[in-house]
Amino acid sequence: MADPVEGVIYGRGKAKVLLRRDDTPWIRSFAHGLAEYRFDPGERPEPTVARSSERPWPEPLDDAAYHGIVGDFVRLIEPQTEADPAALLFQFLAFAGNTMAETAWMTIERTRHYANLFIAVVGETAKARKGTSEGWVRDVVRTAAPQWAERCIVSGLSTGEGLIAHVRDPEYAKNKKGETELVQPGVEDKRLLVVEAEFSRVLRVMERQNATLSAVLRDARDHKPLRIMTKENRARATGATISIVSHITSDELKRDLTDVSTANGFGNRFLWCCARRSKRLPEGGNVGERAIEELAHRLRAAIEHHPHGQIHFDHIARKIWHERYDDLTDDRPGMFGALTARTEAQVIHVALIFALLDQQRKIGKAHLDAALEVVRYSNDSVRYLFGDTTGNPEADTIIAALRNCPTGLSRWDITTDLFGGNTKAAAIAAALSDLLQRGWVRKDRRDGTGGRPAENVVCRIALETSFLRNFVGFSRDTSPGRYDSRTQYFSSFSS
Repeated sequence: MADPVEGVIYGRGKAKVLLRRDDTPWIRSFAHGLAEYRFDPGERPEPTVARSSERPWPEPLDDAAYHGIVGDFVRLIEPQTEADPAALLFQFLAFAGNTMAETAWMTIERTRHYANLFIAVVGETAKARKGTSEGWVRDVVRTAAPQWAERCIVSGLSTGEGLIAHVRDPEYAKNKKGETELVQPGVEDKRLLVVEAEFSRVLRVMERQNATLSAVLRDARDHKPLRIMTKENRARATGATISIVSHITSDELKRDLTDVSTANGFGNRFLWCCARRSKRLPEGGNVGERAIEELAHRLRAAIEHHPHGQIHFDHIARKIWHERYDDLTDDRPGMFGALTARTEAQVIHVALIFALLDQQRKIGKAHLDAALEVVRYSNDSVRYLFGDTTGNPEADTIIAALRNCPTGLSRWDITTDLFGGNTKAAAIAAALSDLLQRGWVRKDRRDGTGGRPAENVVCRIALETSFLRNFVGFSRDTSPGRYDSRTQYFSSFSS
């Protein structure tokens, strides 16, 4: 029987003809990405289950985020550029924060939080004007702090050893006479801002065997001593405050950041900022040099006169922090949860920067509200980019198939048709087990297939939609169609 859509032949490897309880024939076509069609050889079939709608783009930053000099910078530049205002704001925070990062901190329990940020600007496409936004930020901050910009901005992350070398301590050794002498001088200014226009390259470097970059970056983000434990390399760095501004497209990010262990250890130290072209300006904009110099003068005053030492909440901000703390620290599933696991720490870092730019020794309500809104946009960006993915490639493939097949998939469907028999059964079983443990799928056992139930029953798994509803924005279909088939399926509700 020819497929009236694609012309392929239906068969076990391509499609299945099933019956609803009202005896209406339907087709599940694996050739069409597991879509389902009403079967009528005389008519062109139409899909009965739409693919999941696109997740919504993050809601724009509200006015709370545009506090103080940060907001004034965005309002000055935004009308004259195609860059996304969120990308301007996030990168300004990272640049300005690093100029002040080594002298002020906030302590939660015994952990010091500094004003250094890791930022990833994720373009919807290569035309998202990521570099344009970074260029505007660099111009203003370079005008305000030219010596810092000259010494402390670098690019080209490749190894942990290379990063340590930029902020290294002095190295001493004993000579033949047993006297201690200086082997290599240290770096006096321990502030460092790394700008990576091709962040996908960095993610690929970290996947190499024996790569040290990921571990060093994790310690750098947390202001820990940096050191590589090898005989050949004795370089170390203490007291370094390292920030990162990186650019990547959404396709590159999804391709190169898929392993949950990577996301847990590395990705949750980043603030993620979805960015796209805000407008079309064929000849660009024109911001007056005088306006830029005035803004840079204000930033210079904040850099030179911001308070040093420990920063605290004022009493109003402390009350808000206590009220929001449970929400900020709630567990979240999947890649979304892995990449937002440090939400509360991110809020502290951003609020600290807003307070220092206001030259305030205490974080006030306006600073905390601004930080909460910035981190809200970051978390919404993660939700937009990764949705309900798990980070396990097999599990994500199964989930994607289930969302397009509300009637479900048998183990044969999954093993042979979905994976083409090219994936080990153990990997598929582990993926299904992972989905069950997460509560993303449900297992139904059905008898009546003949033979011994223990051998012939195949699980039916239905995707629970509470996660989709709460974290991804899908609505629940409470009456999905069911097929009266003798095969049991791994099934999902349609979105």
